[in-house]
Amino acid sequence: MNRNKIIFLSSRVFGIVARPLMLYLAISMDNGQSEIFALLFTLSASVMQLVSFEPHLDYYKEYFSNQPRKRKILREYLHFIKICLGMVATLLVVSASFLWWYFDSFLISIAFSFFIVIDKILDEFQRFNLFDKKFTQWSFIVFIQYFLPVFISLLTFYYISGVELLTIYLSVSVCTGILLCIFIFKKLNINKFIDGMNLSKLIRFISLFFKVFINRFNFLIVSFTAGHVILSTRYIVMLLDDTIFPVYVMLLMVSNSIVVVVDVFYMSFVRSEYVKNQYRALKALKEVKFWLITASALCLAIIVNYLILTNDNKIDESILYISIMVPVFIFFYAFSIPFYENIYWHKNLCCRVFPDIAYYGLLFLGISIIIYFGYSLPLILALFILIMILRSFLHFLIIKDILIIKKCRLGGLV
Repeated sequence: MNRNKIIFLSSRVFGIVARPLMLYLAISMDNGQSEIFALLFTLSASVMQLVSFEPHLDYYKEYFSNQPRKRKILREYLHFIKICLGMVATLLVVSASFLWWYFDSFLISIAFSFFIVIDKILDEFQRFNLFDKKFTQWSFIVFIQYFLPVFISLLTFYYISGVELLTIYLSVSVCTGILLCIFIFKKLNINKFIDGMNLSKLIRFISLFFKVFINRFNFLIVSFTAGHVILSTRYIVMLLDDTIFPVYVMLLMVSNSIVVVVDVFYMSFVRSEYVKNQYRALKALKEVKFWLITASALCLAIIVNYLILTNDNKIDESILYISIMVPVFIFFYAFSIPFYENIYWHKNLCCRVFPDIAYYGLLFLGISIIIYFGYSLPLILALFILIMILRSFLHFLIIKDILIIKKCRLGGLV
């Protein structure tokens, strides 16, 4: 394994560990801030999906084509930058207004908004780094974005008394994020957009963002539903019992390592085969490598979750059960990744969205029933797992061409 791969894998580990570690420390302090930390990480993930209407597709299509034309690439690139600037301005206003209403604090709402918006800017840029195989640059940004704010926050918190951990973390995250954004602006050479920015130009960019947003609303629906398969369970737990919400979010974030392991150690090596062969996912079910990777990641997640729960005083019962069930829930989500990959490349948008719509319908029905008859966290987790298995089964039927879903209209578009 060469140096670049080691750096890339190490940064992925930093990215997985950093925010759950911060949430764990907030839970351990038991000062009421853990709920806000959990909400921060949940809202930022939701916003990622809310604006994931794939505005970069046209630019990427030209950039990675076999016969790229520089003028057309430049035109798509400038168009993409204008959309992003309009999106950032819109997000800042909308999120700040909502969060000001929610928290009744102007400073917290502004800090939250910058945190969320910077996450989205870096997400778009990082997506391009992966496409362009700039793994070292990707790793550098991940380290600065995720690990450095945690490290500086903890160092400051333990050496300076009287300052809240949330305040430090938000401040450091926003500062490092702004520095990274400046770095990105330099790399993308969009200084002329920033230098000549005025209100009328910004309004034009915002209107362009909304135009593209509406035209790609079908992509938004599919991305949002797929992205909230896991995230929706966070909101359910928060509404049912906000005292265990931070713990559940932390366990999910740790268990998400299963998804990362499957993507890095399996999908990254065979993705081209999935693009070429619409039935490639069926072969994964017979591959020892796939099962070995997922099983190993599952066992590691269970062990880590159990160690976390045994040192937490918010959950006293069913510790072993919960530490197993949360990773198993993520395991079945990771299990469906090869199926979703094949569907992504070879089926229409409705084939991608139908299993998720069925998932949400069953989830709503199941939650309604267990609330009526009485619920507990173990029972809720069992419901999550059952419905996730059914979602994976629907993906399997679509790949096998047993369940055929014709094109439908999403957001007014085919």
